Amino acid sequence: MTLAATSSWWDAPRAVVLLVGVLTVQLALMPPAVVTALGEDV
Repeated sequence: MTLAATSSWWDAPRAVVLLVGVLTVQLALMPPAVVTALGEDV
């Protein structure tokens, strides 16, 4: 995804490239944490 955002045929601003990278990392890390949190008894 980030590779596509940085290629020359897609003229995206740097903020979009950074946002895509941050969202990709967040989506990769969030589901395991949510599943763990839902399994805990409070």
